[in-house]
Amino acid sequence: MIERIPEIVSNHPPMFGALVATLAMIAFAEYQRFSRVATPVPPARATRLSNSEDAVFIDTRRKKDYDAGHLPNARHVPSG
Repeated sequence: MIERIPEIVSNHPPMFGALVATLAMIAFAEYQRFSRVATPVPPARATRLSNSEDAVFIDTRRKKDYDAGHLPNARHVPSG
């Protein structure tokens, strides 16, 4: 099967080009997703996300502060 790849590519160049383009787009999207840095969310947007999209909040404060009070369903992840 592997030995037929050059034949398939030469017989179907537009399809092979589409495959390469699709794989490149997927790789680029995954790279962007993994290289994204978390950013603070303004309170109004956080409220909107919580009410309409079942958002999950990550609380990076100290454990003592988290235990003193946090958003419902917030997850504590120490910043260190």
